[in-house]
Amino acid sequence: MRGLKYITIAALIVCGAPALAGEKVHLYTQHVGGVYVQKWDAQHSTRIAPGIHKVRVHGYGKLGDFNGELYLHCSEPIKSKWLSFNEDLFLSPGDVPREAIKKLRSFYC
Repeated sequence: MRGLKYITIAALIVCGAPALAGEKVHLYTQHVGGVYVQKWDAQHSTRIAPGIHKVRVHGYGKLGDFNGELYLHCSEPIKSKWLSFNEDLFLSPGDVPREAIKKLRSFYC
């Protein structure tokens, strides 16, 4: 039984475990020309129900800054929506690349 415990832990390390609440994860590095990049990270905020989460998304780099909170619905992605974002910053939810959202879903769904 003890050996099974270690195999399970090793599998989680190799395959990747879901991100823990509050843990910051890198989603995507967007190349925006030359040596310039825009980085996108996420931080789990709240588990509302199984498969439904609030996640904070952060963007920073050459294009500017973005901070927003996404209501993430895993089984019905059409129900996912931006709950809030900082309008004082340069970027808006439409600037978050699809690749970042796909990676976010792979972490939390």
